[in-house]
Amino acid sequence: MPRARSLFLCALLFVSEIHLMSAKDTVNTIFTLNAQSTVVTGVVSDDNGVPLPGASVVVKGTSIGTVTDFDGKYAIEVDSNSIIVFSYLGYKTVEVMANGQTIINTILPIDATQLDDVVVVGYGTQKKSEITSSISRINGKDFQASTASNAAMALQGRASGVEFVNSGTPGSTPSIRIRGVGTINNSQPLIVLDGVPVSSDVLGQLASSEIQSVEILKDAASGAIYGTRAANGVVLITTNNAKFNEKTTVRLNASTGFNSVIKKYDVTTAEQLYELKRERYIMDGLPIDPNSPWADEYYNQTRTDWQEEMFRDGVFQDYNMNISGGSEKSTINANIFYRDEEGTQINTYFKRLGISLRGTQKISDRFRIEENIRITNNHTLLTQDDGATGTSQTIYSSYRFMPAIPVLYEDGSYGSGKASTQLGDMWNPVYKAKEEWRHRYKFNTLVSMKADYDFTDALTLTARASYQKSTSKYEAFQDITPDQSRTENLPILRINTDETTVTLGELFTSYKMTSGSHNIGAVLGVSGQVDKGHFMNMSGEGFASVEKNQLVMDNASIIKGGGNDYLATGLASAFVRGTYNYNNKYYVSGIFRADGSSRFAEGNRWGYFPSISGGWRISNESFLEDHPTISNMKLNMGWGQLGNQNVSAFQYLNVYNKDTEYILNDTNLTGTRLASFANPDITWETTSALNILLELGLFNDKFNLDVAYFDRLTSDMLIPLPGLGTAGLVAIPDSNIGEMHNSGFEIEPSYAGTVGDFNFELGVNATLIKNEVTKLYGSSKFISGGDQTRTYEGEPISSFYGWKTDGIYQNQTEIDNDSNISSDPRKTDITPGDVRFVDVNGDNIVDEQDRVHIGDANPNLLLGFHADLNYKGFDFSAVFSGAFGHELYDAMMMRGIDPTQSANMDAVAYQRWTGEGTTNTYPRMSTIRANDNYRVSELGLKSGNYLRMKDVVLGYTIPQTITDQIGVSNMKFYISGRNLLTFTKFDGVDPEESGTGNLARGVIYNNYPQSKSVVFGANITF
Repeated sequence: MPRARSLFLCALLFVSEIHLMSAKDTVNTIFTLNAQSTVVTGVVSDDNGVPLPGASVVVKGTSIGTVTDFDGKYAIEVDSNSIIVFSYLGYKTVEVMANGQTIINTILPIDATQLDDVVVVGYGTQKKSEITSSISRINGKDFQASTASNAAMALQGRASGVEFVNSGTPGSTPSIRIRGVGTINNSQPLIVLDGVPVSSDVLGQLASSEIQSVEILKDAASGAIYGTRAANGVVLITTNNAKFNEKTTVRLNASTGFNSVIKKYDVTTAEQLYELKRERYIMDGLPIDPNSPWADEYYNQTRTDWQEEMFRDGVFQDYNMNISGGSEKSTINANIFYRDEEGTQINTYFKRLGISLRGTQKISDRFRIEENIRITNNHTLLTQDDGATGTSQTIYSSYRFMPAIPVLYEDGSYGSGKASTQLGDMWNPVYKAKEEWRHRYKFNTLVSMKADYDFTDALTLTARASYQKSTSKYEAFQDITPDQSRTENLPILRINTDETTVTLGELFTSYKMTSGSHNIGAVLGVSGQVDKGHFMNMSGEGFASVEKNQLVMDNASIIKGGGNDYLATGLASAFVRGTYNYNNKYYVSGIFRADGSSRFAEGNRWGYFPSISGGWRISNESFLEDHPTISNMKLNMGWGQLGNQNVSAFQYLNVYNKDTEYILNDTNLTGTRLASFANPDITWETTSALNILLELGLFNDKFNLDVAYFDRLTSDMLIPLPGLGTAGLVAIPDSNIGEMHNSGFEIEPSYAGTVGDFNFELGVNATLIKNEVTKLYGSSKFISGGDQTRTYEGEPISSFYGWKTDGIYQNQTEIDNDSNISSDPRKTDITPGDVRFVDVNGDNIVDEQDRVHIGDANPNLLLGFHADLNYKGFDFSAVFSGAFGHELYDAMMMRGIDPTQSANMDAVAYQRWTGEGTTNTYPRMSTIRANDNYRVSELGLKSGNYLRMKDVVLGYTIPQTITDQIGVSNMKFYISGRNLLTFTKFDGVDPEESGTGNLARGVIYNNYPQSKSVVFGANITF
C-alpha cells in the first residue's frame, strides 16, 4: 500500500509539473536566471498547521513551478530577486520574496469567499451562486476564535437577524430567535446536527473547535424542506470530518482562564439602609417603632458585603483533542472534549465530558457509508435551580440580604433575619450555597448512520437512520432551617429523573444534471420520527443522618413519588425540492413538504408547506459581464409556508388526572378529575413568509453587500382561550385564533483585503425589525406575561403596560392644582414627595383605566460587527453584538426603592426626595402606600440599548522553523476575553435579555448575571 501511494504521488507530481511548465518556457526561463540561483525548500500548511498536499508553488512572472507533496513539502530553484507565489483552492494566495532564503515555510489563510462556494442546505448542498433564499453561513474558523463555552454562544454577533437569550447559569445554552419572535409559543429554531434534527440543548454540548460550518436558514424558501418544524428558522450544524487520502493529524486545544460577574449590583450599606428605614417614619410624622430593627443601633453597621461573599472568580479549564485522517477507502475524525468550569457563585460548577466519532467508508466506487456517534455527559451543581426563567432566589438574596447581619455569628451559627419580619423573608445565601446542594446530570447519546449509493453520476440514493437518547437526573437536598426566616422542619431529598428517546428514519434521492446551459437538481424523500420517554419524581423527608452517603430514599421516614410515560408522538413526512438554472443567470427553486403529526386529531393531522423562489444573476448579463467594478450582482425573491407544532400534544382529547384525595368511610381514596377540556379542531400554526434579497460584490468580491427584506405572518397561532368562570381547576386548551406579523430589513456589508503581509476582513450585520400581534381576542382582552407585560392585539408581543408619570410632587400646591387627580378620592392621601401619575383618559382620576402601553421590549435594531486581522504570525479578531430601540423594565430596582419591602434597598433609593427641589425622579421614603408609588409605571422603564464586545482574541503562531525542530506541525498561543466591554446607559447589572419567556421579554428580575472571561490557550498540531 505505501509503495502504491508513493508511485501515485510521484505520478501526480510529474503530471502537475508538466502541466505547469512547457519545455520551451523552461528553456527561456532558465536563461533569465542569474548565477545566484538557489534551491528553496519548505512546507505549505493551513492556519491550523495541517500540511496542504498539491498546493501550487510558482515563481511569479515565469512558468517555473511545482506542487507540494503529501506532507506539504516542496523544492524549487529561484534567484534572490524572485517572488514565490503559493496558492491552494479555498485558501488565499500568498506571495513571498525569496531574498536569498533557502527555507520558506508558508501558512495559507482560509479564503472565506471561496469556501462559501458550497453551502449546506436541507438534505444536501448547493453552490452559493445557486442559492435563491436567505442563508447565513458562519465558517468553522470563526468558531476557532471564540472563547465561548459552547458553540451556541460563539454564534452571537456573526449573523444578521439572529438574537440570543442568555443566562449566566453555568453550562446554560442560550435560546435563539431568528428574525424576531414569531409566536407566543416555543420560538426556538430547529437544530440539525450533521443532517439529524436534535434538541436545542445539543448546541450547548458542542465544543467550538468541532464546528466546520453553521448555516442558518432564515426564510421559508430555504426552510420549507423541514416543513412543520421550520417556522422559527433552521440552524444546520456541520461538524469536522476527515478527507480521503489525508495525512493523520492530531490537534490539541487547551485553554484555562477565569470568569467573573460583569458588574456588581449597587445596593445600600447598612448605615444608609438604617437611615432610610428610619426616615420612613419621620416623613410620615410617626414615631420609630421601638420593636423594629431600625430602633436598634446593631443594624447601623455594615458587617457583610453579601455579593463579595457569594460571587467569586470562577476558574475553568477546557481541553479538546482531535485525531483525523483518511486513506483511499476510509476516513476517521475523533474528538474527545472536557470542560471543568467553576460558577461565579460559590459552590457551583459545570463539567462536560464528551466524545464524538465520525467516519466514512468507500465500500465501492458507488457505495459510501458514514457513521456518527456522539456521547456527552454534563454535571451541574447549583445553589438553586433557576428553571426556565433564568432567575434565581439565591441571586436575589445575594443582592438583598441585610448587610448588618454577619455570615456567621460568634457561636458559629449562620446569620439570620429571623429576629424581625422587617429583615427579609429569605435565607442567608451563604448558608444556602454551602449547606444545601442541587445537582443536575444529563447524559446524551446520538448515533446516526447514512448510506449513499450512486446509481449514476447524476442520481444518488441516501438512507439515514438515527437514535437519540437523553437521560437527566435532578437531585436536591434541603436541611432543616430552624435559625432561618424561612423554616423547614424536616430534611428533604428530591430526586427527579427523565428519559426521552427519538428515533428517525429517512430515505431520499438526489439528482443533478447539466446539459449545455441547463442545470437541473431534485431531491425527493420520506421521513418518519417517533418521540417517547418517561419520568419519575420522588421526595423523601425525615433523615436520621444528613451525611451525603446516608441521603438515600430508603433512609427517609416519609417517601412520596410518582411517574409516568410521556405520550409518544410521531411525525410522518414526504418532501420534494426541485432546482433549475439557465446559463448561471436565471434560477428557480421549489419545495413542497407534507407532514402528519399525531399531536393533532384525524382530519387536522396533515399540514402542507410549499415554497417557491427565483434568482437573477444580473452580473452575468452582457451589459455587466465585464464591468470593472461590479463582480457580482444577484437578485433573489421567494415565498413559502412553514409550520409549528411546538405546543402541548393531544389537546384534542380530554385529559384526566388521578390526583385528588377523598376520605370515604374513614378510608383515603384517590379520585380522578377532568384536568383539561378537549379542542378537537386544534391544528398547526402556519407561517407565510416573503423574502427579497440583493447580493452585491465589488472589486473582485473584496467588498460584499447583502440587503434583504422579509415579511413573515404567523396565522392560526395557538393561544389559550380566556378562562371560563365555571371551569374551576380545569385547563382550557389552545385554539388557532391568533396572528403575528414580523417584517424588516437585513443589511450585511463586508470587506476583505491584503496590504503586504497584512490581511484583514471587516463585517457588519444589522437587522431592522418590527413585531405586531395582528389578531388576538379583539381590543379589550390580552395575554398577561406578569405584572409588567401584556400582549394586546395591535401591539408588539410583550409590551410594557403601566402608568405614565410626570415627575414628583414638590409641594402641596402642586397636588392641589393637579388636574390629573382633581376628582380622585385618593387626593387627600397624596403627599409631597409622591409620584405624579398621569390621567390618560381625562376623567381626572388615576385608576386602572389609565394603565396604557408605556414601552416595547422588542429591539427594532440588532447589530453585529466582526474584525479579523492577520499579520505574519499574529492574528487578532473581535466580535461585537448589540440591540437598540427597546426598553427594559427594571422590576428589581422598583422593588429595591420601595421602603415598605423587607430587604436591602437599591443604591438609587438614597437619591430619594427629601424636600422641595431635591429630586424629580425618585419618591420619598414612606410607610404609607396610598399613592402606590411603586406600581408598574414609567419610573421602572429604562433604555435597553447596548453594544457589547462578545469575543476578542490575540494569537501568535510560532514560526515553522522552530516547530520543525520540536516535532510539531503548528503551535499557536493566544489570549482572549469574552464580555469584557459593554457600552450602555442601563444602570443595572446586564442589559442583555435573559430567559423570562416570550410573553415577559425585557423584565429584569433577579436574573443570573452573565460572566466576563479572560482566557489563555494553546493550539498544537502534530
